[in-house]
Amino acid sequence: MIWPVSRGRQPERSAHSKEWCDYHNFYSHPTNRCIQWKKYIQDKIDAGQFQEYIDRPLSEKDKTVKLTENRRVINTITYSEKAEPNMIQDMAVKCCKRIRDHDIFRIDGVTVEPWEDWMATPLVFSTKDIDQEIEIHNDPLILTIPISGWTVTKVLIDGGSSMNVLYYDTFKRMGFKDEDLVSSPYTIYGFNGASSKPKRDITLEVHAGPMKQEANFSVIDAPSPYNAIMGRLWLHRLKGTTCTYHQYLRFPTPWGEMQIKGDQMEARNCQAIETQINLDKNDRRRKKAIKDKAEIDQYLMDTKHLELEDRQQKSSYKRGECSTGVVKDAQNDEKEKSTK
Repeated sequence: MIWPVSRGRQPERSAHSKEWCDYHNFYSHPTNRCIQWKKYIQDKIDAGQFQEYIDRPLSEKDKTVKLTENRRVINTITYSEKAEPNMIQDMAVKCCKRIRDHDIFRIDGVTVEPWEDWMATPLVFSTKDIDQEIEIHNDPLILTIPISGWTVTKVLIDGGSSMNVLYYDTFKRMGFKDEDLVSSPYTIYGFNGASSKPKRDITLEVHAGPMKQEANFSVIDAPSPYNAIMGRLWLHRLKGTTCTYHQYLRFPTPWGEMQIKGDQMEARNCQAIETQINLDKNDRRRKKAIKDKAEIDQYLMDTKHLELEDRQQKSSYKRGECSTGVVKDAQNDEKEKSTK
């Protein structure tokens, strides 16, 4: 430590000052406004010292979440044709708001307080984030997120959903069994008001960089181009925000803003699969409608045929009665003539 030559020599002009400088060791000005002290610290920093005390903002490279290479990956999308799927894919969930005790917010295993200063980190989106080659688009935000030790691709970030969804096919490929599920009291509603009950629920740990959170998933058995859907409750607990135009999820951390970039090519692949699923679904409905109409038409034809046969039988019976009556009248007339 190099002290100034004037250290401890109180100038007469500032003898009555109430502001103390620890660097000069006399009354004159506060330490945090001491020009010589600031210059001394800056010289040390320029010389490579005090690096552990420097709060450097994250670079664009550092703020992007990196996935661990040795993670198991859930990637392949498969679905089987079903006669009657039990829900509509594009769902608008109307489940009630849920507050779960197991939703714990942690950083590398350490529980975080409900509010800390770093959570106020500004989250900014800029036109610089846009890929000029595909600037105008209609792509949803599709991310790759570590869930319960698996790197799960094709995760739809849906701020319009009040719940998280894990599709049953993904659930099985992650190695879980039906015994791992707990009962679900919720009902899912689609755009047309049709309701569907999830198979059951499961709680899994979701990672977003260093941020870890236990999230509840409703397991749905239905064809889908996605492996999972993350709803707004997870986003709110992460204190993050998304932008489908910029194709980013951004969230605060103690080290500054971090981000996960969306995969637009994967988003377009999912949209193509979703379109095919909807076409298959509409085709099944059309075929079922045709089959139902044919069955109704056949039933009506059979009913008319039976009614016609019934009328013919009644008509024949009446004609038979009339013929018998005429014969009897003729016989009676003959008897009367014979008597006379």
